[in-house]
Amino acid sequence: NKSIVTLHNQAENPYFKTVIAEIGKDVQGGNPLGDSFAKFPNIFSDIYVNMVKAGETGGILDEILKRLATQVEQEASMRKKIKSAMTYPVVILSFTVIAFFGIMIFVIPKIGKIMLDLGGPDAELPVYTQAMLSISSFMQQYAIFIIIGLFAAIWLIRRYIKTPGGKYKFHALLLRIPIIKDLITKIAVARF
Repeated sequence: NKSIVTLHNQAENPYFKTVIAEIGKDVQGGNPLGDSFAKFPNIFSDIYVNMVKAGETGGILDEILKRLATQVEQEASMRKKIKSAMTYPVVILSFTVIAFFGIMIFVIPKIGKIMLDLGGPDAELPVYTQAMLSISSFMQQYAIFIIIGLFAAIWLIRRYIKTPGGKYKFHALLLRIPIIKDLITKIAVARF
């Protein structure tokens, strides 16, 4: 119980501070630590909770908590490495999308105008050029709606992924992507 009070005093995150306070009240009320952790599934995973329960049952809670601390540190390190590895591709993708919108909205219309000025009003442009000009014209007219639609789609997808069915389908998709599949498999084996 003293360690929970110490954690509560040292916690900087206000939400985590309230969680620790709730856990402290539960433990003081006589509830097992594992059951108290289970009340906060968004913080403590099933593996974490079950390991704590096993440690309490076997009388080796201190050893289990040391193992869990090591595991959490390794996962945080792995997550940090993955985030740093993903920064460059995300930045490149963002610039690509911005450049695409910029070219389609600002550059292609000017090129189309030059082509029409040179060829006259009856100029027959190639099919691909006509398609590019049509897409550019559409994007100019509906740019705001397209951007709002993209953000709405991203928000909806992220929300769907948080549901159990969406999470399952998203993870199934990740396990089909060659490099990511290997990485996820190695992380799961390391956790096990």
